[in-house]
Amino acid sequence: MAEELSAATSYTEDDFYCPVCQEVLKTPVRTAACQHVFCRKCFLTAMRESGIHCPLCRGSVTRRERACPERALDLENIMRKFSGSCRCCAKQIKFYRMRHHYKSCKKYQDEYGVSSIIPNFQISQDSVGN
Repeated sequence: MAEELSAATSYTEDDFYCPVCQEVLKTPVRTAACQHVFCRKCFLTAMRESGIHCPLCRGSVTRRERACPERALDLENIMRKFSGSCRCCAKQIKFYRMRHHYKSCKKYQDEYGVSSIIPNFQISQDSVGN
């Protein structure tokens, strides 16, 4: 228990944000060589675009990692225990629930232009190519 607490206290709030999308980590994955952490989707997208390098430091990433990155389960567990402040309303939210909070935070939506209700747009054939 003491080991777990000391490991958790070595993290700062910034450690729970993806360096690619700048949002709270969603399904965090960690590179083996440099130990950088990203959202799984951000990492896989970066791997498709940049090839064989870490999106943060350009360190080597193995072929196996590029195909199936290792989940950062230790970080996921810590995110379930610790809270941070919403960027806009300053409400304390568990890190693993932060993205869900953003969907209902009016101040966040006003600041970043993100709405929890996404209209269902239909593109008519008349408007295509005009």
